[in-house]
Amino acid sequence: MTHRIALIHAVRVAIQPVEEAFTRHWPEAAQMNVLDDSLPRDRARDGELTPAMVRRFAALADYALATALDAGDGATHDRLLADAAPQLADCDAVMLAQFSTARAQAAVAAVLACPVLTSPDSAVLWLRGAVNGAAR
Repeated sequence: MTHRIALIHAVRVAIQPVEEAFTRHWPEAAQMNVLDDSLPRDRARDGELTPAMVRRFAALADYALATALDAGDGATHDRLLADAAPQLADCDAVMLAQFSTARAQAAVAAVLACPVLTSPDSAVLWLRGAVNGAAR
């Protein structure tokens, strides 16, 4: 099985060294580079890592995950989400907010003690309640 590896970069100069390392040590891995080279400028301007920058990092990670899923690599997609989930162990609940991440609910729930919700289920349950409430 070929592994697809998403690499998230904040500077262009980081791409070539890691590509060379992959060539030397793991040439069969399929790499995908995601670059947002405005991150260092924004960090310097703001003087700290802001919540908006953290959201941008999360969006880049979401994009990389969605790309893995689009490539037909659902198992890698789900594993990446489950691997990242322990960072959320202090949460009271976790919402897999992108519809495409819903498929990983069982994998994420297996590594967390809190409830793991999905946006498709939540949306349909809310809609059912809204429609049934309006029909009364």
